[in-house]
Amino acid sequence: MTTTSTRLACALALTAGLAGAAHADSTTYVFLSPVGATTTFSGAINDVIAAAGSFTETFVTFGAPAASDMTFTAAAGTGITFTGITLSYWLDTTTLPLNSATVTGTSINATALDQISGTYQWVVTGVAATAGASITGTILEDTNIAAAVPEPGTWVLMLGGMGLMALTVGRRRRL
Repeated sequence: MTTTSTRLACALALTAGLAGAAHADSTTYVFLSPVGATTTFSGAINDVIAAAGSFTETFVTFGAPAASDMTFTAAAGTGITFTGITLSYWLDTTTLPLNSATVTGTSINATALDQISGTYQWVVTGVAATAGASITGTILEDTNIAAAVPEPGTWVLMLGGMGLMALTVGRRRRL
């Protein structure tokens, strides 16, 4: 009987340990819609964490037709603590650099500038104290990116090339 009791106790302890380390993962598709002028696209985040414990929530964005600056903001509901955020191409493991990212226990604010047109995924990690805790926020993509300004070296090369062309044309006319 002691062997059966020992096995039962071990099984209960293992089950309790697994339940305490529950890991919830989900993917939410966020379709971005034009806001006012068609240079800004926005999508709302309203997500509920399925189980208590650590979680990984993936928010996949569809919508912006051109290169854009992207901003992700989120607020934690009661019982959620955020631990991180990353950005990558959808269905790819290539992590993209964030120009700024502030992750506190209860909020996230991240920005990625000058991203090409495409489908992206924002991956948020954290810990939920209870099942049913929520995350709310917004994903914005602003396609009104300022045009690049040439550097001084580019202007020098361009003017030098035009000067050489003028000398060549002048020389041919004299001959």
